[in-house]
Amino acid sequence: MTTAIRGALTAQEAERMPARIAGSRRAEAYKERPDVTARRVAKLETELRALDRKIAGLNVNDPDGSEDQRQQYESEHAVLVERINGDKAVLQQAAEDGRFGQYTKANVHKDDQVKIRGQWRQVVCASTKSVSVATGYSWTDRYGYEEIRDQRCPHTEDDGA
Repeated sequence: MTTAIRGALTAQEAERMPARIAGSRRAEAYKERPDVTARRVAKLETELRALDRKIAGLNVNDPDGSEDQRQQYESEHAVLVERINGDKAVLQQAAEDGRFGQYTKANVHKDDQVKIRGQWRQVVCASTKSVSVATGYSWTDRYGYEEIRDQRCPHTEDDGA
């Protein structure tokens, strides 16, 4: 490869570098969002339960053998517990700051107005993990509570008047 071609390829790579850095920062910011962290905690807790079942299976099926396997499972267990506790601490801090967990089934009701993705929508049904909102058509859209940015609750506003 000639020097001119190498120089041109290096210049092209240098032009792409700011976009790559920005993409990397966006990916890191996405991983730190409270709703993403909550999903990660749920997934890690599922993995922890599966690992607990494997450990229990070792105790029942092979109580004397496979000490190496048992040690590996116990070390994986310790790592999972540490990651879960760290992520739960992040979620707790986000909840204290008011960035997560503000809206739940307990405070979002049918016929409330919620702001989702920049639009005010009427709640049709509030379930444990999500809320269904009217679309103006013959169907409803479902969103997680983490996507709600604001709420208007007509029955609480009437009580204060």
